[in-house]
Amino acid sequence: MLASRYTSGLIRNFLKANFSTSDSLRKYENIEKYWNTNAEWYQKHQAQCSSDIYKSMIPFLHLDTAKNVLEVGAGNGVGAEIMLNHAGPDTKFTLVDFSEKLIDLAKAKNLPRCDIMHVNSDQLPFPGEKFDRYVSLATLEELENPTSVVREAYRLIAPKGGILGISVLGRRSSSTYTMIFEKVRHQFGIENQIKLRRELSNPGTLKRMLKTAGFNRVITFYEQYHFPTTDVDQLKNIFLEEPGIQAVIKAGGKAEVEQAVIEELNSVIQVEETALNYEALLVMAYK
Repeated sequence: MLASRYTSGLIRNFLKANFSTSDSLRKYENIEKYWNTNAEWYQKHQAQCSSDIYKSMIPFLHLDTAKNVLEVGAGNGVGAEIMLNHAGPDTKFTLVDFSEKLIDLAKAKNLPRCDIMHVNSDQLPFPGEKFDRYVSLATLEELENPTSVVREAYRLIAPKGGILGISVLGRRSSSTYTMIFEKVRHQFGIENQIKLRRELSNPGTLKRMLKTAGFNRVITFYEQYHFPTTDVDQLKNIFLEEPGIQAVIKAGGKAEVEQAVIEELNSVIQVEETALNYEALLVMAYK
């Protein structure tokens, strides 16, 4: 397995050699720490949301003609499970992620034809034009230098038929899930370990970035996932079990936090009479 060649120590040495400041390395380590802490919560509460976003992207990837697929920010392997069902029998997958914990969850699935690696996404250890598909969901907005990541994606994608498919956060006002998290975190002074680049939620910004990198054609569209229940007692656990909010609860703020989450959910479901939802902006780029 390729993964055995890239231990955490090697990755940190690689980053120190390729990034000019300790601040860059610290931000990478913050992302790694965040997802190691949140891996089980993600698998329990967010994997189905991710699954639906992948399914929306599948028709645009034309995986039946793909030979080598790279997924950056592959998480627990939920995307690879879906893509394998649409790919040809000889299609090979390479899955990379920041989080060792999520990588372990992906490896536990014993996915066929998949090499799984713990590695950074700014400068990947692969030769140019190795992959004809590059997939990355909900990752670009977490990174310090998304322009560098997009350039790296262009380097890795084969010409004549190479396709990139990514997703980022959608419009804040169109995602009640995102708005509730932001309101509760703000109310209780919970700092998000990852600074999200909200400017990437603008389709024009992403199109310019991708075309500057060299992509010929870029298509964008919004996709929404609706949580399949309006039961507040079920939905509240998505928020209450998130590790950052759990820290406040363990410090003695359970009643206050739970009440705040319930009030926000009731505002969405009872007052606005809408379902809890998450919105993503999907982007398809062609080399």
